[in-house]
Amino acid sequence: EDQLEFYDYRKNKWYWLRWPYYLLVFGLSGVGSTLLFRRFQQNIEQRYEQERKLNQLQLLSIKNQVDPHFTLNALNSIDWMYRNNEVQKASSFMGKLTRLMHQTVTDSNKFSISLYEELDFCRNYCELEKLRDDDFEYEIKVAEEIDAFDVEVPKQMIFTHVENAIKHGLRPRKGDKRLWIDVTASERGITIQVEDNGV
Repeated sequence: EDQLEFYDYRKNKWYWLRWPYYLLVFGLSGVGSTLLFRRFQQNIEQRYEQERKLNQLQLLSIKNQVDPHFTLNALNSIDWMYRNNEVQKASSFMGKLTRLMHQTVTDSNKFSISLYEELDFCRNYCELEKLRDDDFEYEIKVAEEIDAFDVEVPKQMIFTHVENAIKHGLRPRKGDKRLWIDVTASERGITIQVEDNGV
């Protein structure tokens, strides 16, 4: 038996919304793509800036090995001690200067070293300064929760500030001269403070 089927077509009253819908979808896609591109661009710029700063630190590290004036002054001080029969003091001074020079040569091809090595370099420098100047005192403190052997820092990052503090802040000062290096833990890693009571 034949069967007839009838189809009824009616215009969708919401059909006109297709264009705003398409615009909305394309608009959101465009905004999303733009945001993703900007985020990607920001990451590239941040990495570039970090690498630029690291390169600057490396150049500064190479430039600031040990101040030639300090080395010459140290050798003059040793000579003066020997001339005044302060043999033991001169020998101690020479030993510390030798260790400092050895560290400089040994680490010359390194960009980063352990926090312990960096602080040890600063300690040797401060010991030399202490032998040169009886009024000078220093203190290095590292929080117990920090493993100084496990943390890496750019070479001479701390020393540069220590040297400047001594050279420009403390040497011109009359009377007691104090330098503090304080390493503490923070949410972002570690915080290193170099303070002095100089001019």
